[in-house]
Amino acid sequence: MNKFAGYRKVYMNVKNTWDKTIIKLLLNDKGVACKEINHLETLYSLLFDSTKYPEIKLMLEEKKLDNLKQFDNYAAKGFSEYLDIVKFTDEENKPFIAAIYDSVEVWQDPLVLDVFPA
Repeated sequence: MNKFAGYRKVYMNVKNTWDKTIIKLLLNDKGVACKEINHLETLYSLLFDSTKYPEIKLMLEEKKLDNLKQFDNYAAKGFSEYLDIVKFTDEENKPFIAAIYDSVEVWQDPLVLDVFPA
């Protein structure tokens, strides 16, 4: 079956450009074995700090999403990088959480850092 068959159906129903970008990114990521991305929801949009990411990653692995609130208002001078935590389901309705890195640099596309079962 064509990997993008479900993608086209879901993608066409998504009106938000950011969501379309994330769906495409997740489907093209070699670490994500999903044929469809459904019910995409951004849980957190944080300022990215590479020194804090290991702690965030551990919270995602341990499914302690409420603990991410402590990073919600973390700010420092000169930030131009972001970390979006998104939730989605696959074609079998299995839930996942993904960490998406995004830079304000126009030339750089967002990157999937990690994907975890939710």
